[in-house]
Amino acid sequence: MVSNGPRSRMNGGQRRVWLVMKTAAGERPFPISKDRTVIGQEAASDVRVPLPAVAPRHCEIVATADGLHLRDLGSDAGTLHNGHPVDQADLSDHDQVTIGPVTFHVRVAYGDDHDHADAPDDRGAEIEVKPQPPTKDRV
Repeated sequence: MVSNGPRSRMNGGQRRVWLVMKTAAGERPFPISKDRTVIGQEAASDVRVPLPAVAPRHCEIVATADGLHLRDLGSDAGTLHNGHPVDQADLSDHDQVTIGPVTFHVRVAYGDDHDHADAPDDRGAEIEVKPQPPTKDRV
């Protein structure tokens, strides 16, 4: 099997892919730098989301020469693509992927795409979960 990865040459340029999680504090980028990127709760996940509503291996993004593909890995809660439950789907720039309470925005750039000059470098990716103080509704 020939693998072309997220950084393959497509449309005359190098493809860069990342997920963006928007929070009250701003945007948090998660670079997708492998041919197969697993998103889930377990420590071995490429993008780790340590929340109870997220399966250990919730879903994956597969990068091929034909594009990006999202696949649910049998999670109980399911995976949403642009708000719709899917087992698998093709991904494009500005799509949304939701797992549990977290929504990621897909970003794809080619070559010297200046619209995505803020593309992140290839660092590890883990969502930080801060404990919430108890409220009257939650004990």
